[in-house]
Amino acid sequence: MDLVAENRRPAMTSTERRTVALILVLMAILSFWLASNRTFDPVYIQPDEPFNTDFYRQQAISMLNGRLDVPYNQFQFTECFFRESRCYGYFGLVPSILRLPGFVLTGSTDFNPSPLIIAAGVTIALWAAIDLALGIAGADPRDQRLNAASRMRLIVYTALLLGPGGLLVFLSQAKIYYEAEVLMIAALLVSFCLVLRWILHRQPSHLLLALLAGVVATNSRPAALLPLIVLGGGVVLIALRRRTERTRNEVILGAGLAAVPTVSALGVFWLKLRTLTPSLEQNTLALLLRSSHSSF
Repeated sequence: MDLVAENRRPAMTSTERRTVALILVLMAILSFWLASNRTFDPVYIQPDEPFNTDFYRQQAISMLNGRLDVPYNQFQFTECFFRESRCYGYFGLVPSILRLPGFVLTGSTDFNPSPLIIAAGVTIALWAAIDLALGIAGADPRDQRLNAASRMRLIVYTALLLGPGGLLVFLSQAKIYYEAEVLMIAALLVSFCLVLRWILHRQPSHLLLALLAGVVATNSRPAALLPLIVLGGGVVLIALRRRTERTRNEVILGAGLAAVPTVSALGVFWLKLRTLTPSLEQNTLALLLRSSHSSF
């Protein structure tokens, strides 16, 4: 263990911990309230919403039956790519996997707790953003570190930027796009936090956990691929620059951070469509536009 690096980041004070806890509780309540359309209904689904999250429930049911398609003719999902007349989603499997424990606990496949999942994702994302901000500030040399008052302002400013009027509140809606984006952002931020902890503490377990968070991110929405490839490449460069007896394992984990989430997400996409480059003609929106033009 690199004791010098370990001692560079000060632990949160009790006041900071209480402040962060209060902010996270308030954010969870606000996000849940918004995602449930101000009803606090944990299974609220927006009526007549073409991008509603019932898609993920249907995909979870299909997964239980060994398939990855969803019943398009019954639900008319607008986010479909078609293969052999079956509808497959662009989004990953993580939102659907998160519904499986609810199926088991309730004994029903009707359980669709999108507002709860979104609120949890928003809360985790905000925690990770605060932790990342404090971690970067704490990595400064001792004579350049923020004082207690500045650290508290950093916590509050981070919460305000992502909270009221910010990105995470904007995404607190029970829609297919927003749920996937919230889970992707939360997992990405956790992955970045863990890599920063590895830089400061040089514990390989942090890289392994970062890799797992990366898999969650890319299998929520594939848009996380590029940030994770860059992050993994950065880990490899840092490991090679700071050579130790652990360098070989760290390089392998860094390469894995770039490769494993990418391969897993592209692998699932290939299982769905048997191609990594689907044509626009396979997309529901293109089919709808074509049919609307032909009606004139």
